[in-house]
Amino acid sequence: IKGGFDGFAKAVIKLRKELKVPHALPGLIKDLDMDKNRKTLIADMAVVDPTAGGNPVKLTKKGALALLENAIVGSV
Repeated sequence: IKGGFDGFAKAVIKLRKELKVPHALPGLIKDLDMDKNRKTLIADMAVVDPTAGGNPVKLTKKGALALLENAIVGSV
């Protein structure tokens, strides 16, 4: 894709808009209830998920929590 990573990111965001996929996680899940305990549980589960080992960057609990927070607020 022309433009390297930035071009790829723009293409994904454009596709998301065309498909009307919400920008933030609460737009996908009605009545999303994410208290601290639930976020911690999700992060703990993400770190031990068998697919996590296939990532080029090791997933840590701190990293998983950051990814989840970004998904909740829609930060790219």
